[in-house]
Amino acid sequence: MFCTNCGTEAANKGARYCFSCGSELHRKSGPSIPVAALQDERAQTSANRKEPKGIGGWLLVLIIVLVALYPLMNVGGVIAGIKIMEMMEPSLADYYAWGHYRTTMLATTLAISAASIYTGYWLITKRSKKSIETISEIIWVIGIGAAIVTNVLIPLFFRDQLFMWAGPTGGALIGSLLGSLLFSWVWSTYLSKSIRVRNTYTD
Repeated sequence: MFCTNCGTEAANKGARYCFSCGSELHRKSGPSIPVAALQDERAQTSANRKEPKGIGGWLLVLIIVLVALYPLMNVGGVIAGIKIMEMMEPSLADYYAWGHYRTTMLATTLAISAASIYTGYWLITKRSKKSIETISEIIWVIGIGAAIVTNVLIPLFFRDQLFMWAGPTGGALIGSLLGSLLFSWVWSTYLSKSIRVRNTYTD
């Protein structure tokens, strides 16, 4: 006879309590449960109890970043950058192209922010493995992809019309691109490796 609590074999057939853990030994008719089976069941139960699942931990952090922090930082950064440029170069207001530049930057940033918010919403509402693959791709687009568009391509397009480079330069440009690259890599890697994500998005 084996203890149903710890799986230890009873010292003798007449024992009422397990000498290992002190639990009462229940006598039941029929075959006893093998020790290995009991231990495997307990190990599986323990493993299932420890593995995280659902919206929480770093997954919750990612959702907050996508829905709130990232859009606010993007829109706020672009507006602040435009105002700084206008303070440094008051003559920009006389350029017709400057109005187009501001509109293009704001529209692009708002589109990126909307995509970010929708991606966070998607993480909350969709629970399929396929959605995680799509979300990882979107994170690359709104991360390093968006940084290249707003910091390089748009300023490059308006450079001849404004007779100046309107985007970040030097260390600021490199820092922005590297930061966006790191953002995309970290979160896409998290989505592909996280146990919580794997247990949550199972459909």
